[in-house]
Amino acid sequence: MHQGARFAVYGGYEEAERTMILLLPDYLESAYVNWDDYFVPVAILVSGYVGLSHRSFLGALTALGIDRSAMGDILLLPFGAVVFVAPAIAAFLLTRPSPLERVGADKVEVRDADGYPAMRSAIATYQRTYEPFTDVVASARLDCAVSAFSRVSREKAKALILSGQVFHNHRQASRPDAAFGVSDVISVRGVGKFMIVSLKTTQKERIRIEAKRYV
Repeated sequence: MHQGARFAVYGGYEEAERTMILLLPDYLESAYVNWDDYFVPVAILVSGYVGLSHRSFLGALTALGIDRSAMGDILLLPFGAVVFVAPAIAAFLLTRPSPLERVGADKVEVRDADGYPAMRSAIATYQRTYEPFTDVVASARLDCAVSAFSRVSREKAKALILSGQVFHNHRQASRPDAAFGVSDVISVRGVGKFMIVSLKTTQKERIRIEAKRYV
C-alpha cells in the first residue's frame, strides 16, 4: 500500500476473516464511515428440517454466478445463515422473488438482516466454533500439514498444493516446502480450514501440531 495511505477494514462483525478495505480521503475518519454503503448483511432463513453446512450456502450462492471474492464471511446461525455482500449483490438476492430459492435440499427465504433486530443481535454476539486437531508430522512444511489435515500421503498432499487446492493465510499456495507457523491458517478444498494453535518438538525431533478446525 502507498506510504501514508489511510484505510479502514470491516468484515461485518468482530472476528471477521474476509474483510473489505476502504481507502479513506484525508477529510474522512473511519469512525464516520457508513459501512452499509459498502457491505450489507443478508439473512438466509431455512426450515430447520435439513442440516446445511457452510459449503451448502456457499455452493448455492456461487451457483447464482456470485464470485467468492465478492462475498465476506458466511455465518451459520440458528435460523440459517448470514452472508456479507456488496450492496449490488444484496439487491440482487433481495429481489422478489429472490433468485436464491433453495440451499441444498431446503427451501429458503432471503431477507435484509438490517431489518430484524434479532438477526443483528445474533451477528453481534456470534462466536466461531472449532474442533480440536492434533497430529505429529516430520517437519513444519506445508505439505506435511496438508498431509495430516487431509489424511493423505505426502505425495498426494504435494499434488493438492501444486494443483491450487490449498490456501495458506488466505493466499493460494504453490510451494510444498513452504514453512508454516503458529496462527497460520491453512485451507484445503474439500477438507476444511485449520488454524495452527501450537507447534512442539517431540523427543524424536518431529513436530506435534495442535490446530483448530473451523466447523
